[in-house]
Amino acid sequence: MPILYGFCGVRGCSAQPIRNGFCAQHQRDRRSERAARGASPHAQGYDWAWRRVRARYVDEHPLCEDCLERDRVTPVDEVDHVIPLQEGGARLDPANLRSLCRKHHAAKTKRDQARRRRAQA
Repeated sequence: MPILYGFCGVRGCSAQPIRNGFCAQHQRDRRSERAARGASPHAQGYDWAWRRVRARYVDEHPLCEDCLERDRVTPVDEVDHVIPLQEGGARLDPANLRSLCRKHHAAKTKRDQARRRRAQA
């Protein structure tokens, strides 16, 4: 019998009992979403070498660099490639990295995707 923990972690879902934070339906949905996104992070190049470079970069740049430019202090959430890997950016070169908070990383990713869509059109 699985260990039960209460209600599902998806907002609005009151399914019970659950295991690992999500009801059975939402566990299946999450697995399907991961499969639809394609390869695992490791297969996409986020392996032990990346984790080591990322950790070193975060040690040297523990705050969001975009926030610092606006005189705000926000801890780093993501290490972003300045030139995206899909556009030929160097994967492990610290000169191609930037520490960002989630808000700024999401905004940059959105801009990068829009630029790629415009280039394809």
